[in-house]
Amino acid sequence: MDGRSGEVRTYKDLQQKNPNMRARMRNFRTTGIVLCTMSDVFKRGTVKRTFADRLREVFVREYSIAPRDISAAATNITIRSLEGGGLRGDCIAIYDETYGSLRLTERLFLHFDELLDRLLAAVEGDEEEDEVTHSVVDTIREVRSGFAATDATEQIAEEPPADLMHVFEVGSRVCFQQAGQMAVEVEVIQPTIMNDALMYQIATPPKPGQRPSKRWVAAKYVEPSAEADAWSYALWDPTTEQYVDQAESGACPDDR
Repeated sequence: MDGRSGEVRTYKDLQQKNPNMRARMRNFRTTGIVLCTMSDVFKRGTVKRTFADRLREVFVREYSIAPRDISAAATNITIRSLEGGGLRGDCIAIYDETYGSLRLTERLFLHFDELLDRLLAAVEGDEEEDEVTHSVVDTIREVRSGFAATDATEQIAEEPPADLMHVFEVGSRVCFQQAGQMAVEVEVIQPTIMNDALMYQIATPPKPGQRPSKRWVAAKYVEPSAEADAWSYALWDPTTEQYVDQAESGACPDDR
């Protein structure tokens, strides 16, 4: 109701005259967990929505987090690749409902299997829900086993000889991440020693209309990617800055 004239007006009519009353999209930066299955387990939207909500509920209860601090989404999720492409569909997201994020959902990533166990325990006694939930959890665990990050220490069987080092092979696709910045996938061009520290020359993803750029970065910022077949270690001589054959060095080959 208009306080001056006493006339009743709809909110829609008021929006036409006052732009400040129009709906606006709110964007904010935060952190969270995105799970993409690329399978038929979430073919029915209700299953995907229900799973996301229940996983969130189990998570906040398990870690005594205020429900208002965590949100879940099961629709309109887009994943952008480094090449500029995208992925839509069978994804859910559970994220911190706080600008800048408190990284509350980090524990969901670190203890994902335990939370799935808790989720299964929560539906015990309900035959219908138990069957659906077990089917979803089993599929997610099977899919997840194929893209879970590989422990870099598992790729090295033993310490290298005293005069050699384990470094990424040329052509390895790895993650480059500096403090406060989002990690990007880069390609290793060559290693070197600068100021008594191991460095890598890397090729970073090209920006639209530009060629890939090359730069030198400290080895501490270069980590294995989640795709185990995209990278590998090799023995390297820091004195000659040449790769050394495993057989010639006398070292045991790694497990890969």
